[in-house]
Amino acid sequence: MRYFFITPDRVFQDTLMLDRETGRHIRNVLRMRVGDALKVSDGSGLVYRVKISGFPEGEVLCAILGKSSIPDPHSLRVTLLQSVPKGKRMEWLVQKAAEVGVHEIVPIYMERSVRVLGPERTGHWIQRWQRIAKEASQQCGRPDFPRIKAPVLLNEALKQVETVSVRIYFNENEKRRILRDIRDASPEPESIALLVGPEGGISPEEAKLIEEHGFVSVSLGDMILRSETAGILSVALVRYEWGAAEPGGIPGLKEN
Repeated sequence: MRYFFITPDRVFQDTLMLDRETGRHIRNVLRMRVGDALKVSDGSGLVYRVKISGFPEGEVLCAILGKSSIPDPHSLRVTLLQSVPKGKRMEWLVQKAAEVGVHEIVPIYMERSVRVLGPERTGHWIQRWQRIAKEASQQCGRPDFPRIKAPVLLNEALKQVETVSVRIYFNENEKRRILRDIRDASPEPESIALLVGPEGGISPEEAKLIEEHGFVSVSLGDMILRSETAGILSVALVRYEWGAAEPGGIPGLKEN
């Protein structure tokens, strides 16, 4: 059963209300009706089992049948520090990274970044990326969704992840160390931060700064990848490498 998302202020004593946009999707796309059951996540760690009671003014009124904490099949939290790619590639990255299990995305500006958002449009893009993350999480059955933070300069992004257990950056000049080497050295981290630079690469000065903040250089192989492809691949590989070693196998992989 898929999840729908609301904010805690739309949860009442024994009912909750989904917004009009969600209501249109439920009625017109999913063809759900009064009496159908849903699961709703409030973004603060709670999941509600509900039943549709009606569609007042296009919204969805639901009766709460029960609630529980969000199930967490994989406690490892993955933060992606991603150089902002050009065009709509960031939207694609956000969508796919949400599907493969990222918890937080921090867009960053680096020396060779090809896209820098004007301050008057930054809020618009954050809202759009967050909406894409929610929709992707809902579609793939995640009970939560990744947070998309405001774009920042590299130095500020590095400060935001200083307490993260394992910090990795992907470097096309790295020839020896691979992700599995990091997993063998740190088999049970609480959190991982991944940094992916722009297609033009990470400058020597930036690499020095990144390593001064505790990041370890890792190779993604011999092929030169687009920045957004490297971002998605890095999250997927981390989820595989650390998830496959846990009881229950790879998060999100269902047996037939």
